[in-house]
Amino acid sequence: MGNLQGKICVLIWMENLQLQCQLKRFTAEIQVIRPVLNAFFKGDTEVLKKYCSKEEIERCKAEHQAFDSQGIIFDNKILHVSDIEVREKKMMGDSPLIILGFKTQQVYCIRDKLGSIKEGGKDTIHIVHYAWAMQLGEDRVWRLREMQQFGVAALI
Repeated sequence: MGNLQGKICVLIWMENLQLQCQLKRFTAEIQVIRPVLNAFFKGDTEVLKKYCSKEEIERCKAEHQAFDSQGIIFDNKILHVSDIEVREKKMMGDSPLIILGFKTQQVYCIRDKLGSIKEGGKDTIHIVHYAWAMQLGEDRVWRLREMQQFGVAALI
């Protein structure tokens, strides 16, 4: 019963004015989209440690190990982030989870080990749609828990 009461209190907390304060702070913290995506493209786990869950960092490491074994190097770059919206707010255990949607304009370029372009190019621009699940940790910092890319369209 105590655990249920705790969950109810947390749900009420999310719906009151404290949530508005958290959302304001959260909105300021989502400015990390560009550096997180660029770090993910590069496999820069030091940057990701500041903003992501351990699971997301492990995912990045595993993906980059697979790409490295095939000689694939992503030379992508985020040019613009837009249409950021909160799609859903819910609880995961005892901590709030916010689902974001946004789109980017980004350079799409894949190289081989020697630096030769294999797909895309420095002038190939894609619009990419993302969904991010951001979770408030025990340290009261919002971290990327999961990222999904769900749509790509060539712009140029």
